[in-house]
Amino acid sequence: MIPTGGRDSAGRRNPAVGRSGGRRAIIGILVAVAVMLGVEGLARLLTGPPEIPVVVRMPDGSEGLFEEQEGRLHPRLPEHAAWWPRGPKQAGHPRIVLLGGSSLAGPPSDRRLAAWRLAERFDAEVVDLAVGGMDTAHLVATLPGALSLDPDLVLIYSGHNDLGNAVFSRRFADPGAVAVARARQVLGHSRVFSLLEALWRGREERHIVVQWDQRDMALTEAEKALVLAEYERRMSRIVHQVREAGVPVVLSTVVSNAFFPSVHWQCPERLEALGVTPSRTAILPLDGVDPDAVEAARAAAPCRDLDQVAARLMWDRDRAAAVDLLERLRDGDPKPLRAPRAVNDAIRRIAVQQGAVLADTAREWKRRGGGVEPPLWFRDPVHMSAVGHEALAAAWVPAVAEALGLAAPDPGWPDPLPRAATSCLSPRCPRGRRR
Repeated sequence: MIPTGGRDSAGRRNPAVGRSGGRRAIIGILVAVAVMLGVEGLARLLTGPPEIPVVVRMPDGSEGLFEEQEGRLHPRLPEHAAWWPRGPKQAGHPRIVLLGGSSLAGPPSDRRLAAWRLAERFDAEVVDLAVGGMDTAHLVATLPGALSLDPDLVLIYSGHNDLGNAVFSRRFADPGAVAVARARQVLGHSRVFSLLEALWRGREERHIVVQWDQRDMALTEAEKALVLAEYERRMSRIVHQVREAGVPVVLSTVVSNAFFPSVHWQCPERLEALGVTPSRTAILPLDGVDPDAVEAARAAAPCRDLDQVAARLMWDRDRAAAVDLLERLRDGDPKPLRAPRAVNDAIRRIAVQQGAVLADTAREWKRRGGGVEPPLWFRDPVHMSAVGHEALAAAWVPAVAEALGLAAPDPGWPDPLPRAATSCLSPRCPRGRRR
């Protein structure tokens, strides 16, 4: 009988043949890994990181935020056109371009905006290209117009909308989008993968007005991690491109109202049973709410809504615990319209890696608010009041002065407007509910 399959004439397995096959498999794997590493190394040697073009679709269906006229770019958005310079830069007046979303946006006629506060402090020309709903993909598409203005400085305040837009657009309702995002998260550092993705996708498309699905969905922690990874890559790209153009960059960390409850209610009926009125528009006072009853309810069945109330009740008694609870609630919000701490951590990393000047607005605001941002500097979860815009500009002053090589003027910090944590913590509360 002729032995077959690695067995002798008696049918016993030949161990030498098995070992030989195992060695061949290991060698094959090692060769494949060496080839992949060689291709990856060659790709990194011959090419830079691919930059997928971002195309913004306008409300009328046309594409692009800017159009070329007589060799110059002109804005197509009314919000951009309102701020667009009518002439060349004036000597002695630095031109500062702001990029961001609705936290910065507003018409030039509104002198309360942080843009005007900054202009006054530096005798500068400030061009506010922030538009409500813009995330980092929109900002990539804004860069050609921003850089065409020959700015002396670009200041970026952006960090809420990447996550918020993922909530409102139900981005992860499509299993295909989830699969692509997860592959990008795992393989995003591979140059070969990036090149193949750029060839496959061709371009990234955004609507200037995010298509809000009324069935907005909560995000899992894994989905938030996917969005944050994309945010960091895009923001790094933005800062790199501005720096490559020879323009200094100030990156600002972002702020939000830690006292404002999530828009994702978990147990509103239990709040009402304790005498707490749930509200999406104001942080109402906790008149007559029994702290012991709240703690008993939390112990019986955990609920984020109860935790939010408990943090306010313990603010004076145990500030450190209250701050920790408010931060964890913001970080873990299933509908993260307020940026978690991970966003600001990414901004700080990018500033170091890309050579931007950091304006750590979040750290400064929290210091003045006793651990979290002063709630009365906001008019809702993320948008600032007039006093908040003044404080925002104040936080930027040292970084802007450093980036422009100027002496820093007086920041002009406003009063944090302290108020008891159990009182109304919104600029506007129903009559009789401010205590």
